[in-house]
Amino acid sequence: MNISRYLIFLSIVITIQFFSFQVHGRENEVKIVFVSNIPDIYARKKNYFYAALGGYINMLRQNHESVLLLHGGDSLAPSPVSLLDNGTNVIRLANLLEVDLLSVGQRDLFFGLDQLSIRASEANFPLISSNLTDKRTAKAADGILPYYQLSANGVDFQISSLVNYEAKFKFNAPNASLQSASKKARVKQNKFAHILITDITAYQLEEQINTQDYDAVLRVGASENSVSTLNNTLLVISGGQSGKVAEVTYRIDSGWSVDWVDVYDFEQDIEIAKYIDRTRMANEVNNKHIAMTPNAISTRRDYIRTQENEFGNLVVDALKHFANTDIAIINSGSIRGNRIYSEGHDFTQAEIQQELPFGNYHSVLILTGNELLAALEHFLSIVERGGGRFLNVSGMQVSFNSQQAPCKRIIEVLVDGQPINKHAEYKVVMSEFLASGGNGYSMFQGKFELNNKFERRRIWHIVAEYMEQVYVLKQDNIKRLRDLSEHDG
Repeated sequence: MNISRYLIFLSIVITIQFFSFQVHGRENEVKIVFVSNIPDIYARKKNYFYAALGGYINMLRQNHESVLLLHGGDSLAPSPVSLLDNGTNVIRLANLLEVDLLSVGQRDLFFGLDQLSIRASEANFPLISSNLTDKRTAKAADGILPYYQLSANGVDFQISSLVNYEAKFKFNAPNASLQSASKKARVKQNKFAHILITDITAYQLEEQINTQDYDAVLRVGASENSVSTLNNTLLVISGGQSGKVAEVTYRIDSGWSVDWVDVYDFEQDIEIAKYIDRTRMANEVNNKHIAMTPNAISTRRDYIRTQENEFGNLVVDALKHFANTDIAIINSGSIRGNRIYSEGHDFTQAEIQQELPFGNYHSVLILTGNELLAALEHFLSIVERGGGRFLNVSGMQVSFNSQQAPCKRIIEVLVDGQPINKHAEYKVVMSEFLASGGNGYSMFQGKFELNNKFERRRIWHIVAEYMEQVYVLKQDNIKRLRDLSEHDG
């Protein structure tokens, strides 16, 4: 009998000790989920990305006492829905997800500073940026905080945010002022675990920021996911809607660890899925079939930003046809679908809107041959590594050598089959983004615009109408961009 009592007592002690170990093991542990660059509320595999993310967050909050959902921003644009509501849909979804904080990114400035302030008033969480100010007041923009402090499970976090300084060259937010990153990095305070959220490039991080001022840097990504250290500081890059998000664990006794979670493995949040379905139904008119492609067409980011491509050619051909100009150009950064359309695919209006979600209007400028050559050299200076400023052209054939020094790469340019005349004037149609000097095309700024604001059309409308007229999309065999270095030897 005494032995039985002793065994019962011993089992109770072991159970209590095990429970104490479990509790102690999670003491001062915080789960941080980092997401960014998720503008498309319709993105899906088997479920909507946002709904799947909601399901994952629900599971995490049920199983862990302290969970922080940090949003890296870069999501208010571009998307077809945001063109209608200036990004309100993204804020509503973030509210449903119970986001703890959103760091302002480049594309969050797309609709201007005043619209960003309105979005901040709609949010149930803080929007922060440490280097963004309003030119009109020389102070922080209304509703945007310079940094924020969050506490979870006995751990205090101080979170700072830096918008890429180059955003002012990419997006037309005239009242926004961005100070360089190096001037706004905050000094770490010892009582906080200090996190920096940013969309600045890896080069800027290394050259301009003393990362040792931070315990962790969470960097906005396009579709890449990686974890490393930079000057002994944790560096996590995560973003996009491929499915994987960063689950960062912080413990006071052992520091940081990172896991990658595919949210599509989780049951979707029903309320979030219903919200997206309601939004989709409101835009059902755009599901009309308008054209068919007999050949596969790719708009994958790594393809369209590095070489001449079928969809880019289609866009500029549509623009040139509509505006009746000598030349048409468009930057590949404006094409965002990042998908492959199979042979025989029937395009819908919605798909064209998703491919060209920025909603840019067309602009027709008068440019000299010299100005066109300067623009082409600007584009060709990065042709070997690609990028958003990669140009698609119609009405021109450009021969170049990518092995030559930047700004000395053009071999020959033909306009309508004839050598370009440096002093002649050409009618050129492009996006208003390029016409305003976006992507560093400063040679277009201030040029006389032939079409006034009442004659402008959204580019995705022009492309959709052109495709509907043509219906069967055929590709010409003319190489518009020819790298002669590929034929050397």
